[in-house]
Amino acid sequence: ALGWLSYKPAESLLLDNFRTLPPRFFNHKAGACLSLCKMGSESALEDVLKVGKASNIWELKYACLIAAERLGDDRLRRELKDDSDWLIRSRAQTELGFEHLTL
Repeated sequence: ALGWLSYKPAESLLLDNFRTLPPRFFNHKAGACLSLCKMGSESALEDVLKVGKASNIWELKYACLIAAERLGDDRLRRELKDDSDWLIRSRAQTELGFEHLTL
């Protein structure tokens, strides 16, 4: 909730959770990722790209893809255009911008 409210003091806590939570907490990690993106956290971008490329959990990979796009970076989209998961591949291949949508 703190990320959605753009409560800047929570940024370091969210970033720490995004970096350190084990895979079994992927839903919390995805939530932290999207909250950081909602806050416009440029410091999270490299971690978002790294996790998005390495994850084999589609929900987390999708959250990273959305977060990277919302932070204005298309490197993950280009990287995932040939992903094995059809949903990730489809989202990465779409050229539609979703900047008008709010999180």
